[in-house]
Amino acid sequence: MIRIRQVRDAVAATTYFFGEGANSQAEGEEGVWIGKAVSGLGLTPEMAVGKQEFSDLLHGYAPGNIPVFQRFDSARIPGWDLVVSPPKSISIAANCLDPKFSVPVAQSFADAAYQSFRYFV
Repeated sequence: MIRIRQVRDAVAATTYFFGEGANSQAEGEEGVWIGKAVSGLGLTPEMAVGKQEFSDLLHGYAPGNIPVFQRFDSARIPGWDLVVSPPKSISIAANCLDPKFSVPVAQSFADAAYQSFRYFV
């Protein structure tokens, strides 16, 4: 399942993804920059998403403090949060099977989600 939500608060989103606690990314997991606009924003495609660059973009600035948007009012949507969740059978297989089976199942799902995002951006 894919869930799409508006990011309404840049500070809260940065804390959610990079802060301490249950909602931050698990150790060893990181996002990467993908999409057609990445290079034009001064970011490196496929490079790990850094906290500062992420926060800057949500606030409307590309690296080098370059404004990306014309509109900086309170109604501006800083970004979108897309979450891909596996079906229950994949979750169970990835978490309950012997690692020789569960690791490939989890990796296959992660690869499929990544390729889906690449297709749409």
